Amino acid sequence: ARSLHKLLARQVPQESYADASSIDCRTIAGQDLEFELETGVTIALGAEDYSRPTPFNITVPSSNAWRLFCRSLLLPVDMPAPLGPKVFIWGEPMLRRYYTVYDLARQRVGFTP
Repeated sequence: ARSLHKLLARQVPQESYADASSIDCRTIAGQDLEFELETGVTIALGAEDYSRPTPFNITVPSSNAWRLFCRSLLLPVDMPAPLGPKVFIWGEPMLRRYYTVYDLARQRVGFTP
């Protein structure tokens, strides 16, 4: 799960801004994600859906330099097997992108854009 989190992080191009406070990571290009559910339904999230709005200032290892990175709102969770280790919570990005209906009686969840 944490490796997915690292894969989704992307560096803000230095030439793309004059003032770091003006950056909106939801507008910085990134990977689209698709999750194919057991039912055959595909749930898709674009970078604009799963990105935190504000970039993080991260120090580059072995130097005094720093870079701005856009990070994901998906939450990695460390869990042992059989649920883990590749587990994360869709959370906020999914709830903003899709209308979600929970059917407790039939133990199912429905999604619609």
